[in-house]
Amino acid sequence: MVSGAMFSMAMEIYKDDVPVNYKPLYVLGNLMDNPQHFNGKVYVKEIWGFDKPVLIDTVTFEPGCINNWHIQKAGQTLFVTDGYGYYQQWGEPVQYLKSGDIVEITVGVKHWHGACKTSYFSHLAIEDYSKGQPEWLEPLLAEDYTKLD
Repeated sequence: MVSGAMFSMAMEIYKDDVPVNYKPLYVLGNLMDNPQHFNGKVYVKEIWGFDKPVLIDTVTFEPGCINNWHIQKAGQTLFVTDGYGYYQQWGEPVQYLKSGDIVEITVGVKHWHGACKTSYFSHLAIEDYSKGQPEWLEPLLAEDYTKLD
């Protein structure tokens, strides 16, 4: 039997707009409150905090959601934990990502990443936020994304 506390936790993890059958490796997290850098819904959960030398978040993109082009001030490493997605550096071909893939993003490299059209996409994001927040740039052109898959 499921206790009331367990049911409440499940409701917090699996929001109304997330399919019940999607069960990420890590907790889904909270809906981002600054959607201007994404074209859809993104959920973020801090795993290792801002008060530590390195920040670790789990980030989940809904199907079809990607972020704008951006530049990391200290670089970033992505560990893909669930689903299917993409990563692209400026001027390079798009990389298809799946669970188990690791992407090392060098300091100052313009890039974007996010979910495939038909799959949720989750990754751990590891970075040193003491060097500054990402520099957010323009969105990926919709026609470039629609060519993928």
